[in-house]
Amino acid sequence: MFNIDEEVIVNASFYNKSMEAITTPQINLKLIDENKEVSNFKFSVNNNAYKLNLGSLNPSSYTWEASVVYNGKKHLKSGRFIVQNISLESRDTYANHSLLKEMAISSGGSFHAINDFQKTIQDIKSRKDIAPVTYTNSSFKNLIDYKWFFFLILFLVSLEWFGRKINGSY
Repeated sequence: MFNIDEEVIVNASFYNKSMEAITTPQINLKLIDENKEVSNFKFSVNNNAYKLNLGSLNPSSYTWEASVVYNGKKHLKSGRFIVQNISLESRDTYANHSLLKEMAISSGGSFHAINDFQKTIQDIKSRKDIAPVTYTNSSFKNLIDYKWFFFLILFLVSLEWFGRKINGSY
């Protein structure tokens, strides 16, 4: 039985009449899923044995048949396995407090149970390396971008100039 996130690796050995492991014949694997879809694979030689990495397979019930022809005789071996759809998150459905404590200690932290939340708040307040973070956003706009302000100042300067011109103080 395999999980969906595991690679399916098949190892095989083939022996001659003297019970010596040999790797000269080619071993083939026929894989059939529950929808009757057939996939054919060839084993690769790995030292004195054979190895085949099928990778991650879709969840299904698989039957397999390994075949090899040696000295004119066909040898068959068959079996079945299941790939189930179980993720890592659904394997452990409870909090592993001993692991959490170990991780907290190894990283220089501390572990508090839920009923000790006041102690957690005190620890956070007493730490000197935790500081509040303040974000500011300042923007700068050129005065020339305010056209109404420009025309207002131009009007007031013109009004003053005409006033001085009329009164003769200019």
